[in-house]
Amino acid sequence: MNLDLYSKQLDKDGIVVIPNVFTLAQLKNFNDAATEKFNEVKKIVSQCSGKEKEYITAYDKIYYNKKLHYDAPDGTNIIELAKGRYDFSLNTSNGIFSSNEFLNPEPVGTLIKLKLKSQYSQHAGGVPAVPNSDNGPWHRDIYPFFDNSEDINRNYDDSIEIKLMPPFYFTLLIPLEKMMPNNGSTEFILSSHKSSYEESKNLPRFQTEVDAGSVILFDGRIFHRGRENQSIEPRMVLYQVFHKNWYNDY
Repeated sequence: MNLDLYSKQLDKDGIVVIPNVFTLAQLKNFNDAATEKFNEVKKIVSQCSGKEKEYITAYDKIYYNKKLHYDAPDGTNIIELAKGRYDFSLNTSNGIFSSNEFLNPEPVGTLIKLKLKSQYSQHAGGVPAVPNSDNGPWHRDIYPFFDNSEDINRNYDDSIEIKLMPPFYFTLLIPLEKMMPNNGSTEFILSSHKSSYEESKNLPRFQTEVDAGSVILFDGRIFHRGRENQSIEPRMVLYQVFHKNWYNDY
């Protein structure tokens, strides 16, 4: 399974592309269910008023951003990340997204166990990008543990979560079609999962191009962003998050 190779690349770059994890038949089933869910999401967004909720993120500095949040009757959480970009939760208790083929594909399952050992949680969602959607902001998937910068104009010190902590958070991206720069594939700053903002400024950037059936697994501490979708078709990507139980992924 090339498990050792994947593990070493994940340690070094903070990201690894794993080919041929899902079959095209599986992707079609996932896509049908995700599209149905996204149609419900769009209906909710068009008919309801979202509530502003504060989210903490950081790139050069710590930011407290207000984003629109919608609560669907069935418990689905919906966040408007940027114009044309939505993040919505998937039900992993029943239905296709509760299946072992979705939640525990190999070699991802074994790789996560290798990295997180035990006592970790898992949840899933979708992040579609409609045509002409904007670039998402640079961010880490984790939030800063401490806002310890006395001056808001000074870069914050992220040495604890970046320099001192072993891996505790991973994100798996599952493209349901080929993901490439033209339709807004994700861009990463390689090795920034173990580098401060200042150190990351000179690190190489990598925009993914991934065939359907392949997945992207990355350390949640790596700087990344979704790029604009310049195509005429919406681009659907599903995700799974794995994090140690002590981390509150609010």
